[in-house]
Amino acid sequence: MFFGIGLESDYGSFVRAVMEGVAFSLKDCMRTLNVESRIRELYP
Repeated sequence: MFFGIGLESDYGSFVRAVMEGVAFSLKDCMRTLNVESRIRELYP
């Protein structure tokens, strides 16, 4: 489900939204499995 879709939304907006969802899901899985990551922040 996508929120905030408007006329200005394009293909790139949807790709970014899906990639963010995958990244947050992976982060949640890693936290559940107690896996440490070397990446602390994507944007310093």
